[in-house]
Amino acid sequence: MKKFALVFVVAFGFSGHTYTEKIIFESQDVKDIVHLIDGKSYAMGGNMIGLLLKIRQQLKGILFDKENFPFNGKLFSVRELTKLEVAIEKRYHENKQELSGRALKKFEKEYQKTKKELQKTLSIAQDNLIEVTTPFIERIRNVKDHMLLLIEESCLLRGRMDSFTLEWGSTAEGEEVEAFKEKTVSFQKLDLFCLDLINFLEDLINNCPKAWKQFTEMMAEARKQ
Repeated sequence: MKKFALVFVVAFGFSGHTYTEKIIFESQDVKDIVHLIDGKSYAMGGNMIGLLLKIRQQLKGILFDKENFPFNGKLFSVRELTKLEVAIEKRYHENKQELSGRALKKFEKEYQKTKKELQKTLSIAQDNLIEVTTPFIERIRNVKDHMLLLIEESCLLRGRMDSFTLEWGSTAEGEEVEAFKEKTVSFQKLDLFCLDLINFLEDLINNCPKAWKQFTEMMAEARKQ
């Protein structure tokens, strides 16, 4: 445990942020689940908080950090690629009505080539996100039913009941990757999934004070080393 905490401090830092501005779960059933798992090493202990903070940071990197994913000889974040994707589709639908003959064929060919390259980049981003989220999926398998109720509460309070995280959380064991790739078929969908998952992880951390206390104690102990 000390080794894990020390590595986390060195690699990711520790701000002492208590997440008090985040969503607080309201449903009594959900509060009962939190009471059951909060501070428990098999579910939501200090080490789990460390893992969630690491994954949250990695997801934010995927979503916002520039120079992550290659497209047309440059590197972009998922958010930048989402904007590019929207612009490409807008340009295509606006301009194709004004073209005909060879000009239209050339325009269609260029569009399909761009879409193909964008799809390759999307596949890279999907694989990156799968790699980042796999440790979380593995850690929650024993409490997946509980975790799904927490995801539902988070989505409800954030007005995101159409979020793919709900379906992703209820996917059968071993089918998460396939379901994820089937649903995140565009950068717009991948962007939204990243954001929803980041928000849920923050809500989960915010609503588990015992686990957070364990984590801060781990950090304090690691700093003494």
